[in-house]
Amino acid sequence: MTPTYASITSWRPSTLTSVAKGLRSLQAKLDAEAPRIGDPVRNLTNAQWKGTARTAADERAAAETRWMRNLSDKYGDLATAMEDAAPSIAGAISALRGARGDAADAGYVLRTGDREYSVDFDKKSARGDVEFDQQTANDWHRRLKSLGEAADQAVGAASSSIQSGLDSIADLTPASIAQNSRSIDPAKAAADARAILTGTASPEQRARFLRGMSLTPAQLAKLNAGEAIELSTDQMKYMRQAAGAVDVGSGEVKGPQAFREFGTQPGDHELRSALANGLRVISNENVHSESGNGNFAMLPQSMKNSLTRPDLVSQRGPITSMNGVADNSAIGKLLKDGDSRYAAGSALDSRLLEVGRQYTNAQAHYEQDLGVTHTADGAPAPGARTLFVDGAIRYDDSGMPRLHSATAAGDIQDVVTAGAMDKVSLRDALAGPNGQDYIHDLLTTKWPDKGAIAGAVFETAPDAAHVDDPSDRVDVHLSRLTGETMHEVAKYAHTHEGWLALKDIPNTDGQSVGQVNPKLLETLARSMSPYADDLAGKQDNSLLGFNADDVRHSPGKPGDFEGASRIYALFGGSDESAKVFYGQAIQDLQHAADEYGQQLGSGSDGNAAEKISLLGHLRGLIDEGIAYSSDDAAGSAYEAAHNAWQTKKGLFEGVLKLGEPTLDTIPRPGAEVANAVKDSLVQTLIGKEPTAAGFDPKDFAPDFNPTGPDTQDMAAIRRLIADSIPGDTESELDPAFVGAHEDWFHADGRLKSIDEIAAIQNEFGEPKYGEQKITSGLETVVHQLADRSGNSDESKLEAKRDEVTREAPELSDRWPR
Repeated sequence: MTPTYASITSWRPSTLTSVAKGLRSLQAKLDAEAPRIGDPVRNLTNAQWKGTARTAADERAAAETRWMRNLSDKYGDLATAMEDAAPSIAGAISALRGARGDAADAGYVLRTGDREYSVDFDKKSARGDVEFDQQTANDWHRRLKSLGEAADQAVGAASSSIQSGLDSIADLTPASIAQNSRSIDPAKAAADARAILTGTASPEQRARFLRGMSLTPAQLAKLNAGEAIELSTDQMKYMRQAAGAVDVGSGEVKGPQAFREFGTQPGDHELRSALANGLRVISNENVHSESGNGNFAMLPQSMKNSLTRPDLVSQRGPITSMNGVADNSAIGKLLKDGDSRYAAGSALDSRLLEVGRQYTNAQAHYEQDLGVTHTADGAPAPGARTLFVDGAIRYDDSGMPRLHSATAAGDIQDVVTAGAMDKVSLRDALAGPNGQDYIHDLLTTKWPDKGAIAGAVFETAPDAAHVDDPSDRVDVHLSRLTGETMHEVAKYAHTHEGWLALKDIPNTDGQSVGQVNPKLLETLARSMSPYADDLAGKQDNSLLGFNADDVRHSPGKPGDFEGASRIYALFGGSDESAKVFYGQAIQDLQHAADEYGQQLGSGSDGNAAEKISLLGHLRGLIDEGIAYSSDDAAGSAYEAAHNAWQTKKGLFEGVLKLGEPTLDTIPRPGAEVANAVKDSLVQTLIGKEPTAAGFDPKDFAPDFNPTGPDTQDMAAIRRLIADSIPGDTESELDPAFVGAHEDWFHADGRLKSIDEIAAIQNEFGEPKYGEQKITSGLETVVHQLADRSGNSDESKLEAKRDEVTREAPELSDRWPR
């Protein structure tokens, strides 16, 4: 897995240059000593030593000279490898730094501690007035990650070259010297760990600790594919004894606080990460060793005690107490500094998630479920609720205790998010008996940063949902984990009860998740967006683990789409989450229209029925999801209608890719017509803007529940289809239509694009076809091609849309049916 930006930019390739200088000096000394290594033998005269043994000794002396010269050459090769590697690595780091700056200038800020190189949109960091664009965000993510991978590859190549040099030196080293040079000695583990904790570790101890706490790339690959690995007895002992030594501490700190302090000195981050990695290894049941398999019992005692204390949370009347928060937060902080590749089903992460679940549940319960009363002067009344954290009363910002704004959410974030680095343990936690309640609490707790940090629980790599290579076991395993995790979230959000709980959080003046935790919802939208078209009925075999059939419908109502509508509605709760999730749905809609158009042009029926269903269902879900979220946030029918219109306007105008006419190649009148056609297409998808004067809900109900074959939003879909039809279209159409539109086709019968048709002029140099003629003509093309290819499913677009919108139980009675 790619190292983080923070890790890469902490590398010091100049160190290789310094080491190479030392090797050059050593090489020179070896060259100077090589001729003299046999002098003790050669300096003896024949009078002092002669005979058969003397001949053998002379030959041995000459051989030792050759050996030392050969060894000198090998050190020279090693120095060359380091000298060559330093500028290569430095260049890769510089390129990554530059790209990060360019991304920030464009408004996309890299998460420097994220191995997946996710970016967040921050308008304040941008140079110029820019808005969020999902495709641009994806492009920056891919570019930054590819540069991170390039840096990793540069180090990998250097490592291979350097290792080759070291191996060649080892081959020349006498066995008596080399016997234990690479072995892991568990007897030195405690001293190594204590020296690092106290800041007195030698370079040899630091190197030994890193080696002892690390797995090989092959072992990591197996763990991340959900498979068992074998660990040597010595390495398992080294990891356990090193962790135990940190637990015992230095005299000044011990237990969880020693884990908090470990590796926090400048330059020690890699050592801190190694300790976190080792703790995960020894508690992973897929790690097997003759000295004992990995499990929770292998962990240091104070860590086990802290994570399993029976009084993590207690509730006595209105008094809520959270205990062990500081100690468990220290454990969480350490694990967050670890390498996420090691977070692959460890019992440590599993237990930390359970602790986080209990803390989050207590915080949500304190905020939402307990009433609060006050005396006339504003002081808490006797019996009003109170929050204690580690035995101390927690005050709110005003200095008053027992108010619902007092919180421990900031204290417990490290506990919650560290365990969630382990996607196996997270999946198990959300699928467990308390998983649905945990999802509610994570979404509705008032996190201090609007859910930016807590959102990491739901964060997935941009490419994690899809299987790119079915033969890659890690790829398949990650896709299934991602899908199963998102399925658990969808299971909660698709129910009527879940929707009610998420749209009106108690003690928030009726605020929804999108208002309380917009950053968290944006992260969740990004992770759920790959499944937007699966919720509409697409069967994508590259998406594993997400059972859309289970959440698409309301429980007990297999014929409706209300489950999917509620999930869509959830992501309409904030502007940014709507841009992410609905932006993907609109891209899916356009892609399906393009594919259907391609099939019409080839005369193939193919899976046309699936495409028509997908188009209709996507259109219906986009409308109904926005309707639900807009209606919830509105105080009147007009406000709801206008909110929905504004949301759709921003989404369709910002995401739908129709192309722009080039004024250099299209005469200006034609360009204006082409723009008018495209504007008409977008406006038809958006609907007319509601106005307060004379507003009548009946006029806007069709935007939420369109019916009838002439509804304009589906006419717009047909125009999308027409603009993507390839091949000889002319010969497939009715001769009368072709005769009236003969200049709509290229010489080979292909249909011209909207831009090209709009550029056609009459004898007066004016556009020959206006907006209405172009739009109605394109619809006719689709109708006729569908009929001629035997694909009559095109006529079912409206019916498929209505399958979604015919029931809308989450809309208020403001909207007449």
